[in-house]
Amino acid sequence: MRLYSPASLYPRTCQHPTSIAQATENIAYLSELKATGQLDLDFANSLIADNRAILDALVEEAKLIAAQGEPQEQTIKIESGLPELPGTNVIMPHMNGHELNGRGPVINADTQPAIESVRESKDAS
Repeated sequence: MRLYSPASLYPRTCQHPTSIAQATENIAYLSELKATGQLDLDFANSLIADNRAILDALVEEAKLIAAQGEPQEQTIKIESGLPELPGTNVIMPHMNGHELNGRGPVINADTQPAIESVRESKDAS
C-alpha cells in the first residue's frame, strides 16, 4: 500500500469548501483515504477537523439566513441636529414684570422712564 504525500494529494483532490456539500464531500473523501491507509492518521485527522470546522461555520451561516428570512430592503433614516443638552433649558428672568426672551427688555410706557433715568445717571458720571 502506498502512502501519498500531503502536498501531492490534498491540493489536487480536495477543493476549498464554499458550500455544505463540498465540505461534506471533502470529509468523506479524506475519511476514505484514511481508512484505506493512503493518508497518515494524524494528517488525515487534521484535514478532517479543518473541513469539519468549515462545515460547522457554513451550517451556522445557513441557519442564520433561514432564521432571518429573505433579505429585506433597508431604510436608512438620517436626522440632523443634536439632542438638547441637560441644563441648557434656561428660563430667562423677568425685568420689572416683563419677559426678556433673550432680546433685552421690552420697551413700553411702563419701562421707558426707568430706562431714561438709568441713561441719565450713566451720562452724569
